[in-house]
Amino acid sequence: MQPADAPARGLVWGPEDTCPPGVNATMRAMGEPVAHEDGVLSWFTGHGQYMPRIDCLRSEAGGSDWTWIGILITLSIAVVVGYVKIFVFWRRSYLEERPEHRNTKLMQLAWIFAMCAVCGYFAQVVLFFWPGYRLLAFFLLVLNFWTWRFAGNLSELKVSLSAKRLQAELARSLESRNAELEREVESRTAELAEARAQADAASAAKSAFLAHMSHEIRTPLTSVLGYAALAREDGSAAPEVREHLDTVLRNGDHLLAIVNDVLDLSKIEAGELQIERSPIDVRDMVRGIADLLLVRAKEKGIELRVDVAEDVPSCVSSDALRLRQILLNLGSNAIKFTQAGYVGIAVTVRGHMLCVEVSDTGIGMDGEQLARIFRPFSQADARISRRYGGTGLGLALSARIAALIDGGIQVTSSPGKGSTFTLTIDAPQIACHLGECRPTASSDAAPRLTGRRVLLAEDGPDNQRLIATMLRRAGAEVEVASDGREALEKGLGAWRSRRAYDVILMDIQMPEMDGIEATRQLREAGYPGRIVALTAHALDSESEACRGQGFDGYETKPIDREGLIRACLSDVPSGVGG
Repeated sequence: MQPADAPARGLVWGPEDTCPPGVNATMRAMGEPVAHEDGVLSWFTGHGQYMPRIDCLRSEAGGSDWTWIGILITLSIAVVVGYVKIFVFWRRSYLEERPEHRNTKLMQLAWIFAMCAVCGYFAQVVLFFWPGYRLLAFFLLVLNFWTWRFAGNLSELKVSLSAKRLQAELARSLESRNAELEREVESRTAELAEARAQADAASAAKSAFLAHMSHEIRTPLTSVLGYAALAREDGSAAPEVREHLDTVLRNGDHLLAIVNDVLDLSKIEAGELQIERSPIDVRDMVRGIADLLLVRAKEKGIELRVDVAEDVPSCVSSDALRLRQILLNLGSNAIKFTQAGYVGIAVTVRGHMLCVEVSDTGIGMDGEQLARIFRPFSQADARISRRYGGTGLGLALSARIAALIDGGIQVTSSPGKGSTFTLTIDAPQIACHLGECRPTASSDAAPRLTGRRVLLAEDGPDNQRLIATMLRRAGAEVEVASDGREALEKGLGAWRSRRAYDVILMDIQMPEMDGIEATRQLREAGYPGRIVALTAHALDSESEACRGQGFDGYETKPIDREGLIRACLSDVPSGVGG
């Protein structure tokens, strides 16, 4: 205990009788000095007139009730510690948010929360020992400041108090929006499905139209080209007649090439063009193409130059038919647009890439014209189309086929100086066995069919006579059926009498019974012989359909005599004799 004569430390200590007896007695009982009425801090205690709270809590024995005093102090301190912990967490979470996202209203409430702890429970503990009740007024003043600042605008608090309701409303809104989006997705999906169905229907209609037009054009072309070729082979024809026949054949071939280009382009757009890699003798292919182009070049009085580099392999792997188609198109174009000078074909290799440059000294093209040449049915400009003719399909088709066989076509050109088209394809070198490379040019020597019995099912009289004549000139014994039912009866009759035909050539479209139905019934009856479909439909889907109906082969019209004879030469399956 500090002595009575100790110097004052903000509170002046004086004689016992300067404080009310009750207060002084309490202070003495606690071993504390008696506060002087003139002390600075004595103002908070009413100059010693206020009693500490422990003086108010008496036990039955008359002394301070320390049990309950301890309980009250402990609980008050616990509440203060809990409030402070909550406030610290509240404040930290508030500061972690970005300034524009902070809820200042809730932070004001946090300060009120903290002031309540200090003003109420902490002051209560202090008042147990030091009766500075007037100090409590300052605490309450601060608390009032924060409280009324907060209470001045409670609208923001309402949002926080409505959090659960707003959360539920948000959940319902999200569910509603999700349902709306699902309905929209279903609607769009249905629209897309309908659009796809319409596109499929349009594609099917286009395919059906092309198949029909192919049939209608190819069927008469079979007779035109076939009879012209037969007449051309007749040595008794006068020179003028032979020249007329050559004109018919040349223009018929041109018309057939246009039909084939349209069909090929349609196949590419439908993703149905089949690419088949096989061994190719590059030199043999280029030689055959040069032989065909040389005739046209001589007619125009221009030179044809062919150069195959020594390091070009003798055998590479690619699609022989499509590669030949591209090179013939590029070479024919070069000759068509060249009036004087030369057309050159140069073949080189770069690693496993085969490069073929087709150059000319023709009319050339400017940049604007080059931008259009690979579009279907488009040429450099209308004047060129009127002067030189053509459909504008060749280059577009060639570029797309080149892409399908792992290659591409680049072009450089200058007006009046000519053009150079460079075809580059992936054609790795492979080892070829003797005779393995596919032939690239037609052979003049037609195979013979001596001893072969052929049943020709064809409803068109002109095509009956034409195809039968081709086969008989090749040595075959030919019988004709005018419809599918007659072909069915003759085929089964010959098979059951042990004189089966070596091959049945079955036209697809015939009256009474079409070729597909006749073939199906032949197979159901157990007929094992070779049946080859003849049709003017040249789409791959038609070919697949025929193979799935029991046919062993497939030949398109106009009839290629060599291909037809080869189809008849194929081995007959065992057991044909019945």
